[in-house]
Formats: sequence, structure tokens, C-alpha cells
Amino acid sequence: MTIAYRPADAARELGISRRQVSRLIASGALVARKAGARTLVDATSLQDYFESLPVIGSKSRVAHEESRRTPIAVGRPRARRG
Repeated sequence: MTIAYRPADAARELGISRRQVSRLIASGALVARKAGARTLVDATSLQDYFESLPVIGSKSRVAHEESRRTPIAVGRPRARRG
């Protein structure tokens, strides 16, 4: 069980830059602690930040869950061009 990440590893986990992790720490969006000279990003805050991000194509998590249950209407295939 991981309890903390180095900023570079946190960036890799989220798929963002190390600089962006520093900005998130500075803004308070991520919780970080110091262990001597090393900065450690709290794993729970990393997960919380990720879960706070919007779901693509949806206005809310509820809408996302409902869309997973709604069948998608499929029309007839389009003619190929070319």
C-alpha cells in the first residue's frame, strides 16, 4: 500500500507534468509533507484530486452512471466514400 509519492511519481500517476504537481501543491489541491529535503505527496489527496476531475462527456457523475445504463441508438451504417 502506497501512502505517499514523490512529486515526479505523482505526476506520472496523473499523467501531468511535475510543474503542474507543484502548482497543485501550492494551491492546496494536493496535500504534501516534507521529510527532510524530500517532498512527499499524500496518496489519498492524489486519489481525491483525481476523483474531483470532471468526467468527459458528462456534467456529473450521476449523469455518467445513468448514461452507462441507457442503450445507445444505432442508425444504419453510412456509405463509404472514396
